[in-house]
Amino acid sequence: MHAYLICTNNKEINLKSFLPKLAEPIFKHYFTKLKIDDVHALNSFLLTSGAETHIIYFETFLELAQNAFLKTLEEPSAGKQIVLVTKSRAGILDTLLSRLNVIDNVADSELKLSNFLELSIVDRLEVVKNILNKDDDEVRPGAQNLINQILSTNTETKFLTSQQKQTLAQLHDHLFDSGTSAKQILEFLAVTL
Repeated sequence: MHAYLICTNNKEINLKSFLPKLAEPIFKHYFTKLKIDDVHALNSFLLTSGAETHIIYFETFLELAQNAFLKTLEEPSAGKQIVLVTKSRAGILDTLLSRLNVIDNVADSELKLSNFLELSIVDRLEVVKNILNKDDDEVRPGAQNLINQILSTNTETKFLTSQQKQTLAQLHDHLFDSGTSAKQILEFLAVTL
């Protein structure tokens, strides 16, 4: 069983683009306050056999319910994936956090990195703008991360030609040169790919 905690303010988050290997079918569960009775009800789905993903959206997760949920994670069912989605890890027990793959502060711009080539030029430029608005020492690593994301997500789907992959690799290497403009490289990526 794989279990994730995604912390985001975006309830409309497209988890499939962020976690592309989620098992099908996908079931969604919504709670304002996740109580122990809710965890017991969820267990009727989570402790069965078969591959599937359960996305559990909540605002508050009561401590007693978290302890019951720990038992669910300790008795994993093969093929099950659980994605907990909430605004913050605050209020989540450390013992529960230790059993989850935690992804904090997921913003739309971060999600867009995973499908950069499918975005419109306007949305690509928004991603570029978000990278350029970071502190100076984070811009080049942010640009390199974007290039790595483009290369890694598209080696499987073969959207990129070998020439485009070579160009991306060269641009990545140029980002190590202090005289190269990260802004120009990012804008080139947004407009020409």
